[in-house]
Amino acid sequence: MPQNNPQVEDLTESQPPDLSPSVVGEAIAKGGEDMLDFPSELFACLQEANRNWFARMQAEASIASEFTNKVTAARSVADYASAYQEWLDRHLKLLADDGPRLFSDTQKLIETGARIFARGSAHAP
Repeated sequence: MPQNNPQVEDLTESQPPDLSPSVVGEAIAKGGEDMLDFPSELFACLQEANRNWFARMQAEASIASEFTNKVTAARSVADYASAYQEWLDRHLKLLADDGPRLFSDTQKLIETGARIFARGSAHAP
């Protein structure tokens, strides 16, 4: 006596997906709109990160320039040491700020990508 397998019965009773041109066209149109948003949202996120890192590089250049001016004007070992200590303190502060900034920028990129892909999968047939 053959046994009935519910999984096999489910497969035989299921309907194939509707691949008519109108259904496929609608799915592509909905997904296409989201895909057009993808580059612009991701690009905006990358632009913000780029602006942040560019400002960071400008701060580094400013600190280096000030250090050079102070070392050039220094007249004693104490002046050199003071200029170096000030540069080192400011440089280490910038480095300490880099970690959270990198984490924040990476988190924004991941969240933006996940949000876009989630929207795209919601429209999938």
